[in-house]
Amino acid sequence: MWLIEEILGMPIERFEELDYAPKGYIGQYVWNQVITIRYSIDDTVKGTVMEFSGQGCKHLAMRLKTAKSNWQEFFRKVLDYQGNFTRIDFTLDDFVGSLSIPELKCKVTLGHVWTTFQVSESHGGTDITNNESNGETLYLGSKKSQCRFCFYQKDYEQRKRRGIPLEEAEVKNRFELRYRKEKAQSLAKIISRTNDLTKLFFELLNGAICFYDRVPNDPSAKVDAKWAAFIGNHGAITISLETIPQSFEKSMNWLIHGVSPSLAFIAQVDQTFHSSLLSLIIEQGEMNPRQIKLLENMKADPEYYLEEVEYYERKLQNISNEKTNY
Repeated sequence: MWLIEEILGMPIERFEELDYAPKGYIGQYVWNQVITIRYSIDDTVKGTVMEFSGQGCKHLAMRLKTAKSNWQEFFRKVLDYQGNFTRIDFTLDDFVGSLSIPELKCKVTLGHVWTTFQVSESHGGTDITNNESNGETLYLGSKKSQCRFCFYQKDYEQRKRRGIPLEEAEVKNRFELRYRKEKAQSLAKIISRTNDLTKLFFELLNGAICFYDRVPNDPSAKVDAKWAAFIGNHGAITISLETIPQSFEKSMNWLIHGVSPSLAFIAQVDQTFHSSLLSLIIEQGEMNPRQIKLLENMKADPEYYLEEVEYYERKLQNISNEKTNY
C-alpha cells in the first residue's frame, strides 16, 4: 500500500496483513495493534481508512519527531492527498493538577459556567473490590454532537487500566477536544495552517467554555481564579511531539508490578539450591504473533526503539534506587 509509505513513512513490511476487516472492507494492515489501515478495491466511497489509537498517535508523534517533521506537516500531507479527517481528538495533558475535575463538575452543577454547549454529563465510579475511586469525568456536549469536550482524571484512569500506583502516573488530568465529521475536517485544515498548536488548543477551549466564581449573569461574577490561571498561563504549557514510548508498556508494567516478586522468589530458590529454575522458565516461554512482529520491527529499526528501551532502563533503575534508599 503506497499510502502507508507516502503518508506514514513506514515500510509496508512492518505491518501485519490480515485478509479480513469490518464494515465491508476487504482487508487491513495492522501495526503493533495501535495503527490500523483498512482498504477496499475500486470503492471510491469507502476508500482507505487509517485509524490511530491513543498509543498509535504517540508512535506517530515519535516517528514525526525522528523524521524532523511535525503535526502540521502531517496534516498538510494528508489533505494534499485528498484525505478526509472523520475524527480528531485534540488533547492537552496536565502534569501538575492545575485544575480539579471534581471542582469543575461542581461548578457546572451550580451553574457557575458559560458555555456554547447545551448538554453536560459527569461520571465517576468506585472499584468495590478495593474501595478505590476510578476517577471523575466531565463531558460537555452530547454524544451525537460533532464537537464534544471531555475532561478527566488521567492518573486514576491509568491506575485502573495499567495497574500502577497513582503517584507513578505522570499525567494528572487530560483535556480532550473531540471533533467529528465536518468539524473534524475543518479543524484539520486549521491545524495544517497554524504555527502554534498550544495557542490553537486554548483558543478553541476558551471560545467554548469559561468557569466563574458564581453564576455568570451576576454583576459581581468573576472568572474563576484557577481557570483564569490555567487559560492565561498557556505559554508555560506546550503541545509537542515529546511522548512516553509505549510499544511494550503492558508487558513491562505486568513484569514490574505483577511478576517481579515471583521472579525474585525463584531467583532466591535458585541461589539456595544451586538450581536453574528461572532460566528454564524463560526457555519454556513462547512469544505470541504480536510479540514476534514487534520484535521483528525492533530489530529492523533499532534507533526508533532505543529511546524506549533506555526509558525502561531508567525507570527500573529509579525503582531500584528508591528501594535502596528506603
